[in-house]
Amino acid sequence: MILVTTAGELVDHLDVEVQCPTPIVVNCQLLGVFLTVSGDRQAMHEPAKRAVLPANLLLTLLPVALQSGVRVVTFSRCFTVGYDRVRFRQPVQPEMRLHVFAKVVSVRQRQGQTFVRLALTLKCEAGESVLTLEQTDCYQD
Repeated sequence: MILVTTAGELVDHLDVEVQCPTPIVVNCQLLGVFLTVSGDRQAMHEPAKRAVLPANLLLTLLPVALQSGVRVVTFSRCFTVGYDRVRFRQPVQPEMRLHVFAKVVSVRQRQGQTFVRLALTLKCEAGESVLTLEQTDCYQD
């Protein structure tokens, strides 16, 4: 885990990869709730053991897992300002245990804000990548 007081201190952790201890596991009940909220009606997403999880569902679950591996203690607000190079490498099915790996790519400060770019990889139990992306978060002091 990377634990820092301020986002600017993440510069000391450039290119350090951490595995976030909180895995992502989506059961059929959670999938059903997401489909109801999103209005998704594609048959391949219907809750069943062989369903394919919607890509947007995986993206919405990344923050909580990421926060278990990279933690900034002091800030007034933090929000994601961008996703880049999003690639879904293979289908994900309900009950698969997925692990988030994060690496700090860059840290830049501007006018009381710190922009942190992270390379994220979501891997299945076998270690294969199922999702890769770069995420930029903005921390405000």
